[in-house]
Amino acid sequence: MAGGWCHVTARGNERKRVFRDDKDRVRFLELLEEWVERFSMRLPEG
Repeated sequence: MAGGWCHVTARGNERKRVFRDDKDRVRFLELLEEWVERFSMRLPEG
C-alpha cells in the first residue's frame, strides 16, 4: 500500500526459533535488503 506502514517481525510461534542457523538468518537479511531497494522502503535503524 502506497504511503502505508507495515510491521515486520521475526519471531516463531510459541517463541520457537525462526531461523535454522546463521546462514538462514543472513539470507533473510539479504532478502530484506533487496526488498527495501526494490520497493523503495524505509526501515528504522536499530
